[in-house]
Amino acid sequence: TVLSKYPITNYYRYKMDTKDPRYDMLVDSVRNIGNEIQNWPFIFSMDIEMPQGRVRVINVHLRSNAYSTARRAMKEDAPWIDGIEEYYNYTKYGYMVRGVQADMIRNELDSLSQDMPTLVVGDFNDINGSYAVERIKGDRLNDAWWTNGFGLGTTYDSWHLKLRLDHILYSKEFEIQDIKVLNDFRHSDHLPVKAVVKWK
Repeated sequence: TVLSKYPITNYYRYKMDTKDPRYDMLVDSVRNIGNEIQNWPFIFSMDIEMPQGRVRVINVHLRSNAYSTARRAMKEDAPWIDGIEEYYNYTKYGYMVRGVQADMIRNELDSLSQDMPTLVVGDFNDINGSYAVERIKGDRLNDAWWTNGFGLGTTYDSWHLKLRLDHILYSKEFEIQDIKVLNDFRHSDHLPVKAVVKWK
């Protein structure tokens, strides 16, 4: 969800390119439960008409590895090693889908003017350095946490995992004045990240 005191224009939701050679792999995969997420992933693009000018915002929720889904299918007291095959299958599928989604976003970013102020924010379901995050960052966007964050920036700490899966990426027109994880805001298995961003 994106809330703005300024007008939001050019709003659209990404649709999967069925001509992508990887599309059939995603649809045919045994890990695919229905095709809705593949056809219409949770990736939204919009422009915010601010007093300083137009800002492109891309809000994402990329495919997860479904670790918790695999875990819930097991007996509650079962050791994690019992689910190793399921973890692997889900992780492999999640990585593949996020790769396709990241390429979609990168194609969108490449179509923009180099001077278009841009933010890509949300749940990437992947760590810094992964293909998805690095593909989206490219050479134009910076990671706000690395710029002004402190500590690990853990946003996912369930099932004995401590990972930074939620990111704020920004272009050179912005300055990150503050960024933090809201550790007391536990309404999801992910913690939110709050940043103060100033237009230079």
